[in-house]
Amino acid sequence: MEIIQPKRGVLQKVGESLYRYSSNRVYYARIKVSGKEIKRSLRTTDPTLARRNLAALKDERRQIDRSQGRITLGELADRYLETVLHQKPKTVERKTFIVGKIKQDWPTGALTQITRIKPSDVDLWLSRYRFGSASRNLFISCIKEIFALAMRDRRFPSSAPALCETRKADQTNSNIRGV
Repeated sequence: MEIIQPKRGVLQKVGESLYRYSSNRVYYARIKVSGKEIKRSLRTTDPTLARRNLAALKDERRQIDRSQGRITLGELADRYLETVLHQKPKTVERKTFIVGKIKQDWPTGALTQITRIKPSDVDLWLSRYRFGSASRNLFISCIKEIFALAMRDRRFPSSAPALCETRKADQTNSNIRGV
């Protein structure tokens, strides 16, 4: 049995590409996809669930087409804008405004590769604005459409977690404030 010793505890090999951390008994995956090694927690102590999660991780990583290069958030946003030009002028104007805010105010910058974006980045970006639920939902809808475009092009895993939640419209003014 192969044993890898990180800084704390022992990572013990329990199966092909499957490891278990000795201190907390959590399972970890260590896989290679297209020549790139990926290490990730499977977030479980159950061996059966760990194997299922490992299979799902392998499948998810195979779906990403690495030959398409590493696209940045700014490039993806520009590509998205090209796909909405057929919509009504007011819609195009609103989406152009939101894309501008993404490129200008994204927490890690517009040059961030899309595969490195986390759901918390979306939350940080949204927290920079004070707006009502309707405007917030427009921003969320736009960012979801941008990532859906990346998923369809196989640049981003299709099983990526929901980036953020929409909110119910409240009775107060839902115009954008402070943007």
